[in-house]
Amino acid sequence: MEGKQFNVRPTYSFLFVFLLGFQPHVTEAQSPNYAGDDCNSTTPKSLSNAYKTNLNNVLSWLSLDAATSKGYNHNNFGNNTVKFASLFNTLGAYAIVYGLYDCRVDVVGYFCQFRVSTAAREVLQRCPNRASAFIFYYFCILRFSSENFFGEVSVYPPWNLVGIKDVSSAEEIHKLKDFMRSLIRKATVETNQLYYMDVLVF
Repeated sequence: MEGKQFNVRPTYSFLFVFLLGFQPHVTEAQSPNYAGDDCNSTTPKSLSNAYKTNLNNVLSWLSLDAATSKGYNHNNFGNNTVKFASLFNTLGAYAIVYGLYDCRVDVVGYFCQFRVSTAAREVLQRCPNRASAFIFYYFCILRFSSENFFGEVSVYPPWNLVGIKDVSSAEEIHKLKDFMRSLIRKATVETNQLYYMDVLVF
């Protein structure tokens, strides 16, 4: 009897150590890398229950779709039979909600879904009672709005990441412009994947 207990205990010890060693890697992989949002530039509104339902449906659909898509998609929920419920800045029962997500091209499947799901949850916490919001992560973006923005070019809100080096010489600025043009060309004309990564060393 004691011999059997002696044989079992090392097995449990090994499994316990293995799980402890695995845990930090899972935690590190699940860091969503929040980068910013536009919540401060939008005004809270009194949202109808219908609008909230449509918003939740859009965010749920985006989260589920991200698992099987190529990293980008959009959809809308609701109808436009009634324009406004009242004159008190209340979005009416019509309130179509348009939503979109876009993961970095090398972030697909489960990893894209995890980040979109995180964004869908956090955008409601960071931007409560908003008819539209935009949230940024290093690996994905998520946007929803009561207005149809699909196919529209948007330059707002801007998303700027400031580096640690000042670029002052005309030669460096010209080199940077050429680098940005090359990224655009590689992301569109040369690869048609709408995304490209590269590094410029000064």
